[in-house]
Amino acid sequence: MPRRHGPSDDEFREEIEAHIALETDRLIADGVSAESAASAARRTFGNVTSVRERFYESQRFMWLEDVRQDTRVAFRSLRRSPGFMAVAIVMLVVGLGANTAIFSVLNAVVLRPLGYSAADQLVLIEHPPLGSSPPWLRDAWRARARTLADFTTLEPSSPGTVVAGNEPFQVDVARVAPNFFPMLGITPVLGRTFSATDVQRGAPLVAVLGHSFWLRRFAGRPEVLGTSISVTDVAITGAPVVIVGVLPRDFRFPVADPPDHLPLFPTRQPDVILVSASGGWQQVLGRLSSGSTPAAASAELTGIFKQEASAYFAASLVERTPVAAASLHDRLVGDTRRRLLLVMAAVGCVLLVVCANIANLLLARVTRRQPEFAIRTALGARTGRLVRMILTESLMLAAFGAMGALLLAWCGGNVLRSMLAARVSHVDTVPIDWWVLSFNTALATVIGVLSGLASLGVIRSRRLATHVSGAGRSVTHPFRLRHVLLVAEIGTMFVLVVTASLLCETLWNLEHSRRGFDADRLLTAAVMPGVSGTIPEVQKLTTTFFDRVIEQVDGVPGVESAAAASTVPLGGPTIGMSGVSVVGRPPVRGGGASVSVAAVTPGFFDTMRIRLLAGRDFGRFDQPDGDRVTIVNEAFGRALASEPLLGTRIQFGRSVLTVVGIVEDTPDTSLRQPARPFVYVPLAQTVGSSFAFGRLTILARARGGDPATLIPGVRQGLWALGHDLVIDEVTTMNERLAAAMRTERDTAMLFGLLAALAVVVAVAGVYGVVAYSVSQRAREMGIRMALGARHGQVIGHILRESAWPVAIGMALGIAGAVAATRAVASVLFEIKPTDVSTYAVTMLALSLTALTAAWIPRDALRRLIRFWRFVLSRTVGWYARND
Repeated sequence: MPRRHGPSDDEFREEIEAHIALETDRLIADGVSAESAASAARRTFGNVTSVRERFYESQRFMWLEDVRQDTRVAFRSLRRSPGFMAVAIVMLVVGLGANTAIFSVLNAVVLRPLGYSAADQLVLIEHPPLGSSPPWLRDAWRARARTLADFTTLEPSSPGTVVAGNEPFQVDVARVAPNFFPMLGITPVLGRTFSATDVQRGAPLVAVLGHSFWLRRFAGRPEVLGTSISVTDVAITGAPVVIVGVLPRDFRFPVADPPDHLPLFPTRQPDVILVSASGGWQQVLGRLSSGSTPAAASAELTGIFKQEASAYFAASLVERTPVAAASLHDRLVGDTRRRLLLVMAAVGCVLLVVCANIANLLLARVTRRQPEFAIRTALGARTGRLVRMILTESLMLAAFGAMGALLLAWCGGNVLRSMLAARVSHVDTVPIDWWVLSFNTALATVIGVLSGLASLGVIRSRRLATHVSGAGRSVTHPFRLRHVLLVAEIGTMFVLVVTASLLCETLWNLEHSRRGFDADRLLTAAVMPGVSGTIPEVQKLTTTFFDRVIEQVDGVPGVESAAAASTVPLGGPTIGMSGVSVVGRPPVRGGGASVSVAAVTPGFFDTMRIRLLAGRDFGRFDQPDGDRVTIVNEAFGRALASEPLLGTRIQFGRSVLTVVGIVEDTPDTSLRQPARPFVYVPLAQTVGSSFAFGRLTILARARGGDPATLIPGVRQGLWALGHDLVIDEVTTMNERLAAAMRTERDTAMLFGLLAALAVVVAVAGVYGVVAYSVSQRAREMGIRMALGARHGQVIGHILRESAWPVAIGMALGIAGAVAATRAVASVLFEIKPTDVSTYAVTMLALSLTALTAAWIPRDALRRLIRFWRFVLSRTVGWYARND
């Protein structure tokens, strides 16, 4: 039923004049003069200006009535097609939900400002390879830098042990300068933060607690203020610390990973934050002056560094050490921004496929409703009215999809938060805020409008006119637009499937890469004894302590063997030594090789199941008073000599070691990088050497079953040795391997899920196009059959028409995949972005899938052809009999 249009301004003016004219004519007929009748008629009508104002006022809200009526009609129309409505809404919920969920993460990580005062002015000052800044450099910056209004120092969290009430437990401890919290604008929820008096000589050591740690260990009791705890970490051993404050729940410590380094176990949010004097090397966090930029600050700080550092470092090191004042927000986000944008592009591709399929569904629905639109046009409906009807339906579907998408994004918030917890230090929640709501609404509106616009060509009046008399039933519909949409679906699906396949192959290659050790049934725990003193004293105490540790762990029920090492595979950065050479052989180019050094206890290679290729293992007889020996890996031999190394002596620094064994290569810090040259030395022989290892990793191999069952016994055995030791990274070696491949696994799973969704939607689109073609052209095919065409010819004709969009989509998909996979080239492992086999298998699999979807409606086509052949044969027979 056409809408009742309100009058325009001209029509309303003419209507007023008509009323006055009628009243004037009536008065003239009663004998009143023409002049008096006109005046009396206007007086009777009333104030024309007031009437016009009331008309204009009513016109302001006329659109609300139009919207209400269009919405009611659209809902009634969709309710009559529950199957179409359900399919369309489910696809929109999936497409919009994925985009909304990923945008909520992007908003939380990249767009949302940090929770500090004037966070956009904060910069993290770094100068690799030096890392932290020495006191003399900070003093020079404070005195001469004009681009910085203020700066503070911090030391990121490291593992520690807290003893409270004679109960030890593992914590993460950080250190900050007294002005750290005031500069960031952080106010504690309980007590106070630090002041300058806390670092004066003789002042007690004070600390503030993280909110979650306060709730977890002290049950949120306010009485914790003023109490003393014992803290042991890399700097202090069992020192008493007074608790002076508790930080807010939403405070996040500004933890930034070192540049170009993704740690296996990232630095965590600290539980205890100690006050620290500016006496050592520390990281610097600065606040820019008004009008200053990070680039200007970097240039100024670099100049000051080069002037001051010449008295402390070699000129070559000073020249190659720039100072970078990077935005704190950018440093905290790190590589996560690029990965999120990559995932956002992937879910955008899924939404593109969904949008094309929704447009196809709406196009088919509008085509079937041509007789209805023809009747509406005949009854006076304008083209604009029909356009509004179609757009209202598509927008209503998009609105339902948007509401479901918000629910899906909200439900997925915990999953996304857990995925980010170990990657982004400043993100604690992934909220659904106004930015996310606005994005969801805008995206749904765009999808609704674009999907509706694809159907507008069907309602052109010259096509609708043929349906008034029913002639439209015999007209075949050109499927050009549906095929164009199908091409877009196939091409986008191909790009996603190729990308997901490359990422899955990368994960497979990493999981099956050569490791050189057996990770099954292996438990690891990093242990640092609470020892102090000179370097020789620390070396001797450490050796004695870890002998006791190995004995204690060996006695835990279920332990088959135990050992300790300063470095284990995938254990993070190692101690390195340059200028290493083989005694009696020409040095390698550059004066010597760079190797990694690890101190191990006897039984390390047996516990790790690292294969001994030649020579012998370390034994208890390798003591400080005996010959200094070493075991090297295969990479060492490749780097330093082509001849056998067994029995030769190697030299680095003042140490000369005899090679007594060669072992298989193992990964260092990453599964992606080739093995580095390694030199293993007995822990007992580090006494009196230039190496001091204060932290070792304990390795315990279980006799059978899950090694995680050993954790309580190992932890109790270690605590029995003293409450002043630090225990960290208690985990299985398989968990270390999983953590090393965490990013690749998450990325492959996510892209695989998105690719699967795109395939399902695209296949549904192929099926829909072919099924609709069958239903619309069955009468035509029946005529072809009546004129002599065979079943196979007719079905082949339909399949060929469906194969062309698939072929074109594949061709465009190949071009798009070649361009798109460049974005993931840096994360691939042992596979090229343009791997021919991957493209070929993907093309073959998707082609078969698409053609299978096109083959399914053939039975319906056969039934429809039989029906129309029967109708036509009876019609021809009736004409023949009555001719």
